[in-house]
Amino acid sequence: MRTSSTRWQPWTALTLGLALCLALAACAPYAPTPTPTPRAIPVTQEISALLKLGEERLQQKRYAEAGDAFRAVLRLRPDRLQQARARLGLAQAQLGQGDSSAALATLKPLLTTGVPAPLAVATELLSARLLLATDQPRQAAARLRRLLSRPPGPLDAASRAQAQDLLAQALAAQGAYAPAVAALVRRARAADAATAAQLAHRIAQWAGRAPSREITPLLPNAGWPEVRAALLKGLVKACLREGRLDAAQNYLRQLRALPAAQPWQDELDRLDQQLSLARLVHPRAVGVILPLSGPYAPFGRGVLAAVELGLGLFGPNPNPPTLHIED
Repeated sequence: MRTSSTRWQPWTALTLGLALCLALAACAPYAPTPTPTPRAIPVTQEISALLKLGEERLQQKRYAEAGDAFRAVLRLRPDRLQQARARLGLAQAQLGQGDSSAALATLKPLLTTGVPAPLAVATELLSARLLLATDQPRQAAARLRRLLSRPPGPLDAASRAQAQDLLAQALAAQGAYAPAVAALVRRARAADAATAAQLAHRIAQWAGRAPSREITPLLPNAGWPEVRAALLKGLVKACLREGRLDAAQNYLRQLRALPAAQPWQDELDRLDQQLSLARLVHPRAVGVILPLSGPYAPFGRGVLAAVELGLGLFGPNPNPPTLHIED
């Protein structure tokens, strides 16, 4: 009897192997692919980016957005230099928005605890500007004098010029016009011709309000012709105000001889007219109009007696004024 046997083909073994692999894969637990976790930005990099963003917005005059960036820096606990940059930037943004009081309050911690040297001069200049804006010229002048005499950091030519300008404004705001003029004259000596011409307008204005005896010594220090012309113009006005007509005429004559005074010819003509009118007025003559007759005569005579007493007509006055009385 013949026995039959099963014959294995190659493809049969391959099929069985694939089936076994599929069965094993079906029994294995499912493992999902993990989602990558975003890497956190280091705080130092975030602070640097916010400071750069705030300073760029300041340059673009986007003050509200700049302030937001600097406030975000202060919430991240920056180091001392970064905090100073953020406070200085925030104060500049607040000033740009017109809130000088808030800007000064922002700078106050820096002014009380000290400012890192690289930012010290900029902080002092901004604080002086804010003190002026909040009607504190005396404090601004003291801070500026200290800055110019003992700079807390590198004081370049531009910063020195800005400090001198602010000091002159602070002095003029206190009514100290002669020191303000002196500060501008010193500033002009180190300036170029265009800047000196710009400063001349303020010099002439403030010199006219100062005592002439305090302005005269500044004439030899006037380096630029425009500055000398401005001082002479101020002296004409000051002497007119003081009743020193001959001195005013002399300064006006010197002023007309300067080529730098040519743009002021119309104003010089008006000053000349004021001088001519002033010479028509007797400086020691006083006129009064009073009811010296009629029902109000008793009141008029009482006022006249008071005027005569006040003028010192009955005292030992070697040069009493002349009283002109009209009923």
